[in-house]
Amino acid sequence: MTDHSAGGGTAGNSPDSTPEELRAELEQKRKRLGDTVEELAGRADVKARAQEKAAEAKINAKLKVAEVRDRVQAKVGQATHVAQEKAGVASHVVQEKAGAASQVVQQRAGQAAQAVQERTPDQVQEQAKALAGRARDNRTVLLAVGGAAIVLAAVLRQRRRRAAARSRNPLRNWRS
Repeated sequence: MTDHSAGGGTAGNSPDSTPEELRAELEQKRKRLGDTVEELAGRADVKARAQEKAAEAKINAKLKVAEVRDRVQAKVGQATHVAQEKAGVASHVVQEKAGAASQVVQQRAGQAAQAVQERTPDQVQEQAKALAGRARDNRTVLLAVGGAAIVLAAVLRQRRRRAAARSRNPLRNWRS
């Protein structure tokens, strides 16, 4: 509230007070009274105070949400970085193990081929080499025979399908 003693001289009580001084003093008292009334009205206006508090709470909530969002985004960024690092390490480990496994498979395949070659009689090996040589020399004939076999297989398959279709459809047999 306002201080009533400040500027509240005794001009109204003094016999030498002029009408202008009295008016000025009256104007000051009216102003102080208006300020006091305005202050009391502000305190008494519960709705306005509640709205101010709600606005403050809203601003504080927005600030808190922004802060939490920033922290979450930072954590997501860190987690993504860690996951990418781990994926890279895992990729290298898998590549190393696959390379090692490939070497083992190649080594064992070579050992198996050598074992087969050692256990296969020389006569069979010579016959296989001769047969492979004749096949290379007669590629045209070999390809023609292979092509004819494929055509023959296709024709036989088509005939079987038609025969099966006739046996399922008795009206078709009637027309023939």
